[in-house]
Amino acid sequence: MWITLRLFTIYSCVIFKYILNIDKEKNVIKYIENFLDKTMYIETDYNKSQRIFNGIEKSICHQALYNAYYAFMTEDENKEINILKYLCDGFSTGPEINNKITISYVFKVINMRRKALAECHKLKGLLRFQEIGDNLCYASIHPDNNILEPLGHHFMKRLPSMSFIIHDKNRNLCFIYKNDTYKIIDSTNMKLPCISSSE
Repeated sequence: MWITLRLFTIYSCVIFKYILNIDKEKNVIKYIENFLDKTMYIETDYNKSQRIFNGIEKSICHQALYNAYYAFMTEDENKEINILKYLCDGFSTGPEINNKITISYVFKVINMRRKALAECHKLKGLLRFQEIGDNLCYASIHPDNNILEPLGHHFMKRLPSMSFIIHDKNRNLCFIYKNDTYKIIDSTNMKLPCISSSE
C-alpha cells in the first residue's frame, strides 16, 4: 500500500473516532499540546478507514475523497484540521460542499489538492532519469509536496520494463521500482549515486 495512502488511512481512523464522539457545540480547532491533557491512542483499523472512505463516496461524493486525499499530500501546516472540517461539513451537506468555496476550509482543501496535483503533473513532464547501472536509472526531486507515490506510479506505467529510483531529497525517501514491484524506503542511511549538478 502506498505510504501516503497508509497515512491517509491512519488519519481516517482519527476522523472515524471524531465523528463517533462529535460534540456539535465544539468547534474543530488546532490542538496545542498541553501536559495536562490526556493523550488518546487511536489504533489503525482498516475496516473503520474503509467505512470512512465508503461513507465519503456515498454521503458526499468521489470528488470529496479525491480532494481530501490529494490535499493530505501537501505540507500545509493545518491540512488535517481543514480536511476534517471539510469532510464533517460534507457529511451534512453532501456533494454541494465542493461548491461552497467561500467557506475558508473548503477553499483551502480544494486549493491544497490543486497544488499537489499541479506539482505532480509538472514533475511528470520535467523529471529526467540518468542511467547509473545495468538497466537502472535514477532521478532526484525536491518537491514542495509529498507526491513521490503518485509520481512513481506514473513512471511504473510509463516505463514498465525499466528499473528506477526516484529520490525525494526533501523527505529522504526513495521510490524503488524493479521487476513489477516497488517499495518506498527511508534513504537517510542509503548509499545513493553521486550525480553531477547538471542532472
